Amino acid sequence: MQKYSSNIRQLAAAPVFYGVLLLVINSLLGFISFSHPPDSMAARDAGAAFVVPVLTAMAWWGYRINVVKAARYLAAVISHRRRNSLARIQSWITRLLVSRVEQLRWALVMAALILSSAYLISQGITDTLSEQPIRIILLMQAFPLWLSILHVLTANVLTLKFLRKHLNQYFRVRLFEIERLRPVCHLVVTNFLVASLLLTIFGLNALFITLPLADALLMLVFSLVILLILIQPVIEMSKIVSARREMTLSRINDTLKVQLDTASAPQKDDRRLVDNTERLQFISDLLTVRKEISNAPVWPMNFPSTIKILALMILPLVSWTGSGVVAQLMKQVM
Repeated sequence: MQKYSSNIRQLAAAPVFYGVLLLVINSLLGFISFSHPPDSMAARDAGAAFVVPVLTAMAWWGYRINVVKAARYLAAVISHRRRNSLARIQSWITRLLVSRVEQLRWALVMAALILSSAYLISQGITDTLSEQPIRIILLMQAFPLWLSILHVLTANVLTLKFLRKHLNQYFRVRLFEIERLRPVCHLVVTNFLVASLLLTIFGLNALFITLPLADALLMLVFSLVILLILIQPVIEMSKIVSARREMTLSRINDTLKVQLDTASAPQKDDRRLVDNTERLQFISDLLTVRKEISNAPVWPMNFPSTIKILALMILPLVSWTGSGVVAQLMKQVM
């Protein structure tokens, strides 16, 4: 635990240092300016010079937060009804997630190179590079941005795969212990917070330019992917609990059929339910249990968690609108 999670926490200052350093460099090189026309390449460079370092730092911080929180909340679920301590399980999950990401390191690097290059070339951002060679410093910042975003997505996918495998093979929480699964809801809220902050920071481009259609579509696709990935653990959990509830109800119904069958009575005098009080009480208990199981919740996400997720989903839209309003006010003042 100390070897991995503590290192991750110690490295939390690195994204802040990177973001501040790149902002200072971009400002000294003259990239950050509000005086350019919003439809010019210089304005787009200004937006990128301000947003890309902040977004990259936030994505790296979000990746580390996702790993730490995933290990913490998943350990809280797995440690239930197990002999291993919470700290030991949390340490194991942290090591597992970090090692899996490290195994994909070169694949993530190649994917980041391809995506950053394809985006810059398709948008014509590299066309004026020969006229302004200094822009290469700004364009190179696209690679760590895509690499950090891919790390965030990879951490979420690996967390989902781990949770799905655990639920399908080692799930030990009983039907009436659905509240024991609430830590996964906290994990979903944390991941939604990181994703919403990333989308919010991207919206700051509106201070400099009118967001291009390609960027808007890219953020829409990214939002949908994040939404599907982040909400999937809760859906998987609900499906498995629902399947176990149906299996339990099926067994109870089969038992009731046997008990209500007059041919199954141990004695002829007991074919009527009133003739055997023990049998009557047993059937009554089964009916009571069946009713309780039918009404047992299978959705682990409670109302406060749902409200938090809805609020986080609205946050990027509010921030983009606010950025547009601030941009218009700044244009009028200047």
